[in-house]
Amino acid sequence: KVYCGHEYTCKNLEFGLKVEPSNADIKTKLEWAMTQRRIQAATIPSTIGDEKKTNPFMRVHEPSVMEHTATTDPIITMASLRREKDNFK
Repeated sequence: KVYCGHEYTCKNLEFGLKVEPSNADIKTKLEWAMTQRRIQAATIPSTIGDEKKTNPFMRVHEPSVMEHTATTDPIITMASLRREKDNFK
């Protein structure tokens, strides 16, 4: 299981959906997370398996993520995602 220090699941999934708007796993998890937060329930822990399907930082080798960053280099993809996430509102 993956435990994070803060409840940022919805915001992180919204960013993931911006990166991969066609990713059904992100859409499904975001709907679930929003429901959880509406009832003031936690969305954590996660799993490595879920993160590999929904977290763009764990998907830098995926063509859809590299396409979003306009590169084919996973290292540049990671750096580009980090800059974009730092400014994501």
